[in-house]
Amino acid sequence: MDLAGLGRDATSYIRERRCKDGGYCFYRLEEPNAKDTYHAVSALRLMGVTLDDPSTESYLLEVQRPDGSYDNMYSAYHSVMALSTMGRTPERDPMPFVRAHLRSHRPEGVPVEVVSAFGSLYMAMGLCHHLGDLPQPSTREEIVRFVAGLRCGDGGFGRPEPTLIETREALEMLAWLGKPLGTIESERLIRAFEDPGFGFVNVPGTSPAFLEHVHSGIVACHAHALRPRHTEACATFIIKCRRSNGGFSRSAADGIPTLEDTHLAVESLSLLGFLLLH
Repeated sequence: MDLAGLGRDATSYIRERRCKDGGYCFYRLEEPNAKDTYHAVSALRLMGVTLDDPSTESYLLEVQRPDGSYDNMYSAYHSVMALSTMGRTPERDPMPFVRAHLRSHRPEGVPVEVVSAFGSLYMAMGLCHHLGDLPQPSTREEIVRFVAGLRCGDGGFGRPEPTLIETREALEMLAWLGKPLGTIESERLIRAFEDPGFGFVNVPGTSPAFLEHVHSGIVACHAHALRPRHTEACATFIIKCRRSNGGFSRSAADGIPTLEDTHLAVESLSLLGFLLLH
């Protein structure tokens, strides 16, 4: 495996998608967005690229409105985390906006088409954790009840069945809220999604896997100090997601590479112990 070559190609793929104003757009038009910019700068950092780009910082700072709000929680999460990756913070406190999104949730109220039932709540909680500003006790208990309501029997978390992505997010949020399931229980849930062919799958016994599933499994293992049982299968699958332009897509079979999938691939390989240097 030519790791140095993979790193150089991935770095080139990302840099070619930088817009004139410093933001990034995976389809190479002058239409930057916070999500693509976050995935771009995070992947570059993991590959050892120096993130000294005032234009990118300015773009990310301008994502926040003058009153401290954002278009939505996804924009808030990606811009704040990207700035943090570059060693910066928003010019205005984002927490009032974040707190406003920590509203009560009901499992039955989540749209079926949403990939994760936690959605923007997970990102809001991620910012609370990252910025060291957890919600008030009453709000924390509401969120714990919501997360617990998506537990499937004694299995993982999800709706209508447990999924790896939702289980990983649930375990993280419960830990942030001071309600971890415990080392043994968390490992049991994570191991249930391991697969010898792909490394991890989103629903046990299904196929094929996609890159976000393998990434979730690797991240979950890392968070709980576990080693994936099928490390080689994980790495092989990820490499198969690489495309000729140096980027990665979510599928080993085909698909258009994106900045998000390239970041997931780079982070996954890094957590597995492979170092992709530019």
